[in-house]
Amino acid sequence: MQHRIIPADRWEPFSDEHLARVVPVATDRIVRASAATDFTPRQAEMVIFDASGMSADGVRIWRAARRLGESANARARSSARLRFGGRTSSIGWIGWVLVLAALTGGLAFAAALQTKNVLITAAFSAATAMAVLVAAVGARGRPLDRGLWRPQAFALVGTAVAVVLVGGGATAPAMAVLVGAPIIVGTSLIAGIVIRRGRPQQAREVDESLTAAYREVIADLPAHVERLERETSAALPPERARFVERARTAVFERLRDDERVPEPARRRLARHGDAHAAGGVIIADLADPLTWLPAGLARSAYTADDPRHPDNRDG
Repeated sequence: MQHRIIPADRWEPFSDEHLARVVPVATDRIVRASAATDFTPRQAEMVIFDASGMSADGVRIWRAARRLGESANARARSSARLRFGGRTSSIGWIGWVLVLAALTGGLAFAAALQTKNVLITAAFSAATAMAVLVAAVGARGRPLDRGLWRPQAFALVGTAVAVVLVGGGATAPAMAVLVGAPIIVGTSLIAGIVIRRGRPQQAREVDESLTAAYREVIADLPAHVERLERETSAALPPERARFVERARTAVFERLRDDERVPEPARRRLARHGDAHAAGGVIIADLADPLTWLPAGLARSAYTADDPRHPDNRDG
């Protein structure tokens, strides 16, 4: 439902009178919103759309721009997965298999410590060894992501301690499983380290696979943003577009001089100025990689001297 600040029969839509009423209302609402630490410029333009009686247009643009970031995120992950299969720690299937190995290794330790049941402990140890073997076969002698040693180390400790706790009362078959599990896990862990050291270039590539994929997507992003801006301009009637641009210019000018607006919020708004067409602030803000990049990649996706790096931005 569209929000109207006064009854429809008391103003002519998109007239100077309408503008004079919208600007102070929008300004006041944005001033209040700017006090929040997570305030963003896209929220400011959305307020302007809403106060102008054009909330449906703003919501439509917002959703399209949000899909732009979601699509970029999906493309980066798909690219890394396609190039490196399951060998990346955060998105690859091998990582999840090794997490399962760590879990069953922990359960083997818990069963040995709490129940002293040899059969249950052996079953969990066997599951751990099987998971590690599946991961090793999947890697096919290629380097794994550097982060994947951790679940293997956890699995090794769990199965090794389990042998110590229940091995004395185990039958020969059970003892073979209990002893074999940490040997298999330890051998896989050592082999992985040897492979990485023997193929340092491949190891670096898989370590940086996700970061490299995001950098490629970021480089391609401006073309997608330009296409969305063209689609937005074509879909928004010229009279509405001009009104939003006029209102935004007036509101942002007031906000720059309003001492009630925190300085970080002013800096964020200042980055956008009047260079955008109607809806452009929403699009630019939601398409900004720092909006949709995973937190762990926000810094590594840019070089330290890049002005887009988080440390080189104001606000």
